[in-house]
Amino acid sequence: MSVALVMVSLVPLGVLGRGRLDPCRLPTRLIHVVDGVTVTSYWTVQESVYAAADPDAPEIAVPVIVDEDTGEIAHYTCIEAFLNEIKIEGWGETIEGEFLGWWDGAYHLGPAPLDALGNELVPYHTVAVDPAVIPLGAWVAILPPIRGSIWFSKPYCRIFHATDTGVEGPWVDVYVGDQYALDMNDTQDAYYLKNVRVIWSFSYHALRAYLERCVPCHRTP
Repeated sequence: MSVALVMVSLVPLGVLGRGRLDPCRLPTRLIHVVDGVTVTSYWTVQESVYAAADPDAPEIAVPVIVDEDTGEIAHYTCIEAFLNEIKIEGWGETIEGEFLGWWDGAYHLGPAPLDALGNELVPYHTVAVDPAVIPLGAWVAILPPIRGSIWFSKPYCRIFHATDTGVEGPWVDVYVGDQYALDMNDTQDAYYLKNVRVIWSFSYHALRAYLERCVPCHRTP
């Protein structure tokens, strides 16, 4: 899928009216904006979910790199659909409780589902981004619609940490934890948003202060 890259404007804070500074006008020196963003979810694939859905699901054996230093390989036999889904979501947990990741065209054994910086993925905290659009390490918030209900769903007004990759263009992929349904996109814990505004900052405190001052949220987690 081709996604157009949205340029991030970094102009100074504007002036409104009779020389009066508008603290909520974007972008500012510390807060940057990206428009036209797609927001999706990803999760840790669970082999147990596939086994429960089809006890006779076909299995295949695949090579897994079990030692990153030596390149040692072992062969794991798992449900084929589970292994294929790992290639999409990034990480999966086998029925035996071992974690398999997919990168550089191979399966890898890991201690836990990890982000691009080697940190453990945290539900509704870790997000994957394109570093050409939103830098790795940035703090990220999804702005709610200007008009409409004052009640906002999970993604809005929450501060995420951009420490993972795997998407291209103006896209934020939110990690939502362990899979518990075959199609997680049909659950209340996943979501799909298009053409939204995202703001980011290297300063968590600056981003939190902006949300509390300028966005109609009841709280900013």
